[in-house]
Amino acid sequence: MARKKVSKKTILITVGIIVALALTVGAGMLVWWLQHKDTVQQIPGSEAPPTNVSEAQKLSFTGDIDGSNKKLNEALANPNTPEQEKYDLYVQLGVNWSNQKQYQKALTEFEKAEAIKQGFTVSHLMGEQYEALGNKQKAIEYYKKAISQLDPTTIGYNSNKRVYEAKVKELGGSL
Repeated sequence: MARKKVSKKTILITVGIIVALALTVGAGMLVWWLQHKDTVQQIPGSEAPPTNVSEAQKLSFTGDIDGSNKKLNEALANPNTPEQEKYDLYVQLGVNWSNQKQYQKALTEFEKAEAIKQGFTVSHLMGEQYEALGNKQKAIEYYKKAISQLDPTTIGYNSNKRVYEAKVKELGGSL
């Protein structure tokens, strides 16, 4: 049987078509990933191990506040719990109590978090607890503190600033 000779031009065209198809498929996959990256499930085993806080949050989201609080308190009882994690644990405990309208208990937990690290998160949460408890002066104090702790380089800076400035004015304070 005689072999048919293939020209260089045919080879180049075939290679060019294959490369173009590969680039098209790759670009399509990239576009799809960009559109769905927030909903794509991770490969099992590739996700970060759950933390005490994330496990407690899951329990809280499912309505198991007692289980969440138990998990948080167990982690806080561990003497090897790092300070940053303790901060997060106290904040989550405070959020749990606040969601149950136990504002004084929430405030106690936020005060413990604030003793570890001061910042916008704990300041605005404390302002909300004081407001819920009817202590306008302390609420104003903590809302002003929260405003001063906002990072002006973040995307939500202006809107957060306006929200807390409005809260201060609404409670009778001045800026």
